[in-house]
Amino acid sequence: MAPNPDKTTIETIPGDPNFVTALQADGEFLQLSLQSFGQPYLIAVKLFGDGNTLHLRVHVNNPTPNFQWADLKSAPGLVQNLAMSTTQNSAVRWHLFDSPQDPAVVFFDPDAKFSPWSKVGSSLPGNSRGTIAPSSSSSQGATTPSSGSGQGGTKPSSGSGQGANTQQPNGTQGSGGPSPSGGQGKRVPLSIDRDSLAEELNSSEEEVKEFEVLIDAGNFEAPDKEGVSKTRGSAQQAFAKRVKDNYGWRCALTGISSREFLIASHIVPWSVDKTIRLDPANGICLSVLVDRAFEYGYIYINDDYTVHILPSAIAGDVALEEYLRPFDGATLRMPSKQRPNLDYLRRRREL
Repeated sequence: MAPNPDKTTIETIPGDPNFVTALQADGEFLQLSLQSFGQPYLIAVKLFGDGNTLHLRVHVNNPTPNFQWADLKSAPGLVQNLAMSTTQNSAVRWHLFDSPQDPAVVFFDPDAKFSPWSKVGSSLPGNSRGTIAPSSSSSQGATTPSSGSGQGGTKPSSGSGQGANTQQPNGTQGSGGPSPSGGQGKRVPLSIDRDSLAEELNSSEEEVKEFEVLIDAGNFEAPDKEGVSKTRGSAQQAFAKRVKDNYGWRCALTGISSREFLIASHIVPWSVDKTIRLDPANGICLSVLVDRAFEYGYIYINDDYTVHILPSAIAGDVALEEYLRPFDGATLRMPSKQRPNLDYLRRRREL
């Protein structure tokens, strides 16, 4: 990441690389996702005979004109297919070649940022050095599977000589989404769906008033064309004020009333349905930790407004489970008006 990357720089993704906290980094990624930059994928390449070194490149699906040089379409079909097969709940893909003689093998020049790929090994300096061991796709990080294991790891196993992969950013994302019936584990929200981040974004007083007028008129749509960070912040400001007013500025589960600890949490996430983004019945006033637990699927809400935790999602965090356990089976405090829509709760459970 750099303020103004181009095809001559090491970095590909535009942004400020100097942030040091997770909140700052999440905010920067949210800004990026709202700028129509395109979907970035981090490609990690492990070459035959190249020790335990991973070579990283970023490719972008549907990039803006200024970033055509990083277009995912410039990568081999294998890499493109791996990248496009990633999902929010399965953000890593990989492919392992058994040997440099594999007829499907692709070649990679570690010294080239722009157009490092080739199908002809002799076209690269040091032919044997340019043979990819495996490849895979993502956009938030990269890991290399152990030889033949099919499992992601932080670096390749000693002597495996094979491994590369890719991931999706954002949001993204690498754990399976939970369901009240299946209890498969936590879900990882997209950055644009993080209401706590949206409440920290810059907003326009004029836009906030416009959104408040829409809410009063029963028009709860915030179109995608409004997808700039200031507008996301303005929409959240209008939505949050109405939701928090309805709940008397108290968390519906814990009763916490310190305003700096309260979030207006969407039931159906922002990215899922633009027609109800401003609907106060699509919001619940929650304290910060409860909001995060709801976002990540550690808790879910039934049609009778009882809250339940998913121990499988908490995955062994004893302190977190001890904090949430007293609320298992508790009933949400109802707002003075516009109580949570039951259809929205159902849709949330089905995510």
